[in-house]
Amino acid sequence: MSDRLERLESAVASVAASVARLEDRVAALEVGRRALGEGGKPAEFAGELTPASAIESHIAAALSTPTLIGRSFLVLAGAFLLRVLTERDVVAPVIGVTLGVAYAMTWIVMAALAARRGSRASSAFYAACSAVIAGPLLFEAATSFAVLSPVAAIVVLAVVTAAGLVVSVRWRLEASAWVFVVTCSATAVAVATARPPGETATAVVVLLGLVVFWCGHDLRWQGLIWVTAFSADLAVLRLTTMACAAGELQTTVGTVHPTIVSSIQALLVFGYIGTSVFRALRGRIPTRVIDFVQTAAVCLVGWGGALRLAEVHERSVGGLAFIALLSGAAAYAGAFGVVDRRQGRNAAFVFLSFLGLGLVLVGLPGLAGGTTAVLWSGLAVAAAAAGVRWDRVTLRIHAAVLAAASWIAGGMVSEVTGDLTNVGVVNTTSGMETVPIAVLTLGATAVIIIGRKRRAGGWLERLPLAILLFLSALAVAAAMVVAAREVLTPGVAMGAGTVAMSLVTVGLAALAKRLEIPEAGWLVYPFLALTGLRMVVRDVFSGQTLVLVIALAAYGFALIASTKMVGLRPAKESPSTGP
Repeated sequence: MSDRLERLESAVASVAASVARLEDRVAALEVGRRALGEGGKPAEFAGELTPASAIESHIAAALSTPTLIGRSFLVLAGAFLLRVLTERDVVAPVIGVTLGVAYAMTWIVMAALAARRGSRASSAFYAACSAVIAGPLLFEAATSFAVLSPVAAIVVLAVVTAAGLVVSVRWRLEASAWVFVVTCSATAVAVATARPPGETATAVVVLLGLVVFWCGHDLRWQGLIWVTAFSADLAVLRLTTMACAAGELQTTVGTVHPTIVSSIQALLVFGYIGTSVFRALRGRIPTRVIDFVQTAAVCLVGWGGALRLAEVHERSVGGLAFIALLSGAAAYAGAFGVVDRRQGRNAAFVFLSFLGLGLVLVGLPGLAGGTTAVLWSGLAVAAAAAGVRWDRVTLRIHAAVLAAASWIAGGMVSEVTGDLTNVGVVNTTSGMETVPIAVLTLGATAVIIIGRKRRAGGWLERLPLAILLFLSALAVAAAMVVAAREVLTPGVAMGAGTVAMSLVTVGLAALAKRLEIPEAGWLVYPFLALTGLRMVVRDVFSGQTLVLVIALAAYGFALIASTKMVGLRPAKESPSTGP
């Protein structure tokens, strides 16, 4: 009997404990539901609510949407009332516009108050109402009513947008930020189109993009960053095109002021690049794809546009070139002297180093003029030497880029192509410039070969030498053709291109085998393909049997010799078990 009583007492105690736990959970749920229903912030334990409580909150939010839409209609009704009063001369147009702007600002304040209470939906609706009121109002004030000048309308629009963005950033309201950004950009473009050229509107769009670019990274508003950056680029491109057209035609397109346009171009370039550089040096925010893409875009639109504008209006580009070179040197110093030491070779390092390279490529032509290609070749040798000295893959890549740029700028591509194909291409460079470019390219290649590390590396580490070897091989082949023309008859010299390319191919194979340079082996088969194509196109249809014989013999020798040195080895025969 006593055992039964003890078991019964333990069972009762267990039931009592379970009931107590259930009462505690119910009390917690009731408190959490009251906290959510009051519109304030949820209690600390709200994250532990059951799925049923979460469903109830979503249902409540959905039911509140019609109410918010109704409020928005009432707000818009008030705005249209002000318009009616202005159109019927009840109030003066200036007063009507002033009241309209004040009315729009009022709803920004309401959006801030709603966000402070934790009602994000109400805040977004109020922000949308403010933007919808301010945008059309200021457009009509600058066009239809002519109450405000285009400059004044854009300035007021900028103030309204700034207030809206402050609220959006303060409470992390991405939807509200989108509303204000789109409204401001669309209104600015509309005003600029109606009243060209729209320098103020362009400046506001650029400033808006910079603000979003600065704040959006912390808030992770990547979509908004891309949209505003693209809008800023297009706005500056449009203004630059108008300014260049006005200069070429010696007319005024809405009184374009080149100095103002240049200032906006500078704002675009230094604003975006300066922000990306500051973040890269600081290292708190990682360098992202937008930094690379927008830097390239602003250099093309802003810097390229500035050079074009200076050319059209017959202004000196020496100052722009000097600033570019100075900025490039600073970018190199920041990459190797700051980021590399503090952060290592990360995305910020790559960004700053290639920014330095790009600025050097952009700035040097403005100071060097006709000697630009030769100077780029000299810098390629210097970059190759520095890359070997300090074992920097980045500098070796820069050496390859500089060498390729020198070939393009110096007309070496067309000249070498003409020599190797015998098509009579008119050389775009003088012999005085061609020879130094070829010699310096060979020098950069030799520097990397001599100082190379005999360790395995990835394709990116080996790519610079492959590019330099390719250019050097073309230069050597072209030199052979030029020499052959001096000593051979014109008829026989027609086949010199195939012979030269065949010998160069064998030389590449020898480098790959004897000096263990795999990059040279990469080029053997592409050169064999180019040589074969040259032979078919030129030698087969030349109509001269002797030329064809020489070409076939040279190409056959190249095929046998080069493939033996770098080709696949035949597999060893396995021992046979049969008779």
